[in-house]
Amino acid sequence: MRIKNKNLLFLHPAKTGGTSVERALARNFLKDYKFDWTKSDREHLFGMDKLLFRQQKIDPSIEYKSPIYLQHIDLKAISLLEIDYRRYSTCASVRNPYTRLCSCFFYNGKDKQFDSFEDFVVNGLEKHIEVSLKNKTAINHFAPQYMYCEDINGYNVSNIVRQENLNADVKKLWDIDVTDRIAETSKGRGNYLDMYSAKTKDIVYQLYKEDFRLLGYKK
Repeated sequence: MRIKNKNLLFLHPAKTGGTSVERALARNFLKDYKFDWTKSDREHLFGMDKLLFRQQKIDPSIEYKSPIYLQHIDLKAISLLEIDYRRYSTCASVRNPYTRLCSCFFYNGKDKQFDSFEDFVVNGLEKHIEVSLKNKTAINHFAPQYMYCEDINGYNVSNIVRQENLNADVKKLWDIDVTDRIAETSKGRGNYLDMYSAKTKDIVYQLYKEDFRLLGYKK
C-alpha cells in the first residue's frame, strides 16, 4: 500500500497480518479509501492487476496467467511500476516462516490437493517458491519474504512489523491501533509448529534460509 501524504510504502507478504495493517493505515490516513481487490489501483498499490506480470518480461518460458495482486507486490515489482521506493519510508510485515507456510498451505487449499502437509512440503513446496525465484519477483503466496525486505543492491526496508507482535509494532511506528486484526485461529488445527517433523522442518529451513537469516527467526 502506498500512502503519499505520509510518504509511506507498506509491503505485504501474504499471510503476515498485512491486511489488518493496511486497513488500520487506510482508516487513519486515507479516510475515504474504499478497498476493492477486484480493481487495479496503482496509486495506492491495491487490487488485482492483470498487466503487471506481462510488463516484467523476465522469464517468458514460465507461463503464469493469473493476475498480480498489488497489495502483495515486492520491491522488484514496485520498481517495475517506476516507483522509486528509496524515496519513501518503507515498512514490511513479516512472520515466522514455519507458521506462515502452514497458513499459506491451508489458505491456498493445498490440504485438499496433497495427502498431508508433509507430502506438500516434500513434493510440492519447492516448485511454488521456484516460480518467484526464476522471475526474481514475488509471484504467489509462497514467495520468500526477503523479496519484500531487501534488494540486490543492498537496500533494506526502513521498518518491519512482525505478525507475532503486530499491534505493538504498529502502535510504536504510527501511533495507531490495529483494532480489526483478524486473529490466527487455525480453525481447530492446533499449534502450527506441531505439524512439522524433523524432516519437513529442515526442508522448510533450507528453502527459506534467506528469510531466517534476514528476519532473525530461529530454526
